[in-house]
Amino acid sequence: MDIDEIRRANLKALEREVGKPKQMAEAAGMSYAQYVNYRDGAFDKRSGKKRGMRKETAWRFEDACKKPRGWLDQVHLDGESALPTLPADVQARLAKADAATLHLVEMALYENDAEAVARLTPSLVAMVRALKVMIAEQGIQGG
Repeated sequence: MDIDEIRRANLKALEREVGKPKQMAEAAGMSYAQYVNYRDGAFDKRSGKKRGMRKETAWRFEDACKKPRGWLDQVHLDGESALPTLPADVQARLAKADAATLHLVEMALYENDAEAVARLTPSLVAMVRALKVMIAEQGIQGG
């Protein structure tokens, strides 16, 4: 999963928060067609690949939805966006976790925060280690 895929997944999550695609486009101050191109990753005819989203455009969406800068660039474990590759048992476990636990998992996973790891249960520490391996194998870039 590359940065553009993460941004598109998170943009879809923001769209769900706002309501509909047209409302999201209006919030970001752009046309519906422009927004849909960003959300879906319009194809570049020259390269044949999906176009990326510049950081300034990501900031525009984040600002419109009152999210901190960089929010679109992060893989969120709390259901705001979803990693389709997470195993079902991990998804189920994370779905039951409270916000504080999810924050600790994110800190342990992406920041290698020793204090966060120390506050997790042994089974959650094992899950974080397994997720780190999975993320490394899949080349996912998180927050």
